[in-house]
Amino acid sequence: MILITGHAILTPEHRERMIALGAEHSARSRIEPGCLTHHCHVDVENDLRLVFVEE
Repeated sequence: MILITGHAILTPEHRERMIALGAEHSARSRIEPGCLTHHCHVDVENDLRLVFVEE
């Protein structure tokens, strides 16, 4: 199993839009061949940090 992780630091004025884009990105990635899962999470310790995890 291969896990790929990444993150993005957001600016407060773009936070909601970037979360929506992150969710859209995850949905697109899940339909790609070889992708088992792909999720976008908001860091509970820093609400301006999005974390991406793909398996």
